[in-house]
Amino acid sequence: MDQTSVFDFVLRKNADLVSFALGLPNPDLFPVDELTAAVDAVFKEPGDVYQYANPLEELRGHIVRLMAMRGVTCAPEQIVLTHGAQHGIDMAVRLLCGPGRPLVLEEISYTGALSVVSATDTPVHTVSTTGSLSEAVGDLLRAGVRPGGMYVMPEGHNPLGVSLPEAERRALVALAREHAFTIVEDDAYGFLQYDQEPRPALRSLDDRRVFYIGSFSKIISPGLRVGWIVVPEEHVDRALVVKEASTLEVATPGQYIVARLLDRWDLAGHLGVLRREYALRRDTMRRSLEAVLPAGTPFSCPDSGMFFWVELPEGVDTGELLEAAVAEYGVSFVPGDLYLSGPVQAKRNYLRLSFSCVSPAEIEAGAERLGRLFRDRGIA
Repeated sequence: MDQTSVFDFVLRKNADLVSFALGLPNPDLFPVDELTAAVDAVFKEPGDVYQYANPLEELRGHIVRLMAMRGVTCAPEQIVLTHGAQHGIDMAVRLLCGPGRPLVLEEISYTGALSVVSATDTPVHTVSTTGSLSEAVGDLLRAGVRPGGMYVMPEGHNPLGVSLPEAERRALVALAREHAFTIVEDDAYGFLQYDQEPRPALRSLDDRRVFYIGSFSKIISPGLRVGWIVVPEEHVDRALVVKEASTLEVATPGQYIVARLLDRWDLAGHLGVLRREYALRRDTMRRSLEAVLPAGTPFSCPDSGMFFWVELPEGVDTGELLEAAVAEYGVSFVPGDLYLSGPVQAKRNYLRLSFSCVSPAEIEAGAERLGRLFRDRGIA
C-alpha cells in the first residue's frame, strides 16, 4: 500500500479497532476549557482578529520564552510563524536546497520530510540509521557531497522512536559548522521527554547552522495549525519572502488564540501532565510488546515522542499483514516501508506503533491481538 491507501485503510470506522497507527496527540489531553476561554476572549477583541495581519508580537514573545525551555536563546525577529511543523519543513528545504544543493536524509525518515522532497527538485543523499549518524554524515562529506541542508529529528524520532545522544548532537553540529551546511532540526517532540533531564536542542549548540522547527500541535492542539521556525539571522529576510509567497501569513485567529492561552495558562504544568500520561502509555506498550512479540524481535522503546519501531523477521511483509490485522484481529499499525528511502527501501518487515491515542487497557488488548496475529501467521 502507498501512504494514502494505508491511512485511508486504518481510518475506516470500526468501533472495535485498536489503532496503533496514527501518531496524533491524545484529544483527552487537550486543554479544552482553557482553549474555550481563550477563543471567547479573542473573538471579543477589536476587528484585527478578522483581518490580514503581521506576525503577532505577543505570540513571538511567548515563543522566545518557550525556546528558553529548550536551551535556545533567540530574538523575536528570528521567529517566523508557520502553519505547523510541516509548513516549516517545506520552507526550510526550499530555502536551503535545490539543484546543486542536495538534502541529506536518514534512510528511515518522517514521511512529511519525504513528501516535501518528492514535491521539489531537490536531490537527496541518504545516510544509514544504523550506528553513528555523525560518522555516516562524515563519510558522505568525505566522499565529496556538499549538501545545502540536512533534515534530522533528534528527539523522539518518527518513526524510529529513538533520540540522539548529546555527543552525537555536538558532532553533527560540528560537521555542519566545518562543512558550511545547515541542519533542519524538527523538534516536534522536544517537550515530551520522559526519563531524564532534557537533552539540548541542536539549535542551542549553534545559532548559525541550525534551523529550529517547532509546533504547538503536540503540546496544545494540532487543529490550531500554529508553529514556528527559529531562523539564523542571515536567513530571516529570505525566509519571510518564501513564507509570503506560499501563505502570506499564519491565520490571525490561531495566532491570537495561542497568545491569549499562553497569557494566562500554566504551560509548564500542562507539559508535566502530558509527560506523565504519555509515559504511562509508553511503559504499558513496552511491557505488552515484550509479552507478545516473537522471541528476540528488535524494537525501540522511546524516551520521548510517541512511537515504537519493530523489526519482524526477514520475509514478513507488514503491508500484507496490516490487511489481516485490521479485518480479522481488530488492530492496526503503519507498515514501515512508508518511511524508507535509499538502500533499505525494499525492506518490508518493519512496522511503527503509536501509543498516544489509546488507553493502557486498549494497549494491552491491542498487543494481545498482535500476538495472536503473529502466532497464527507463524511469525517467530
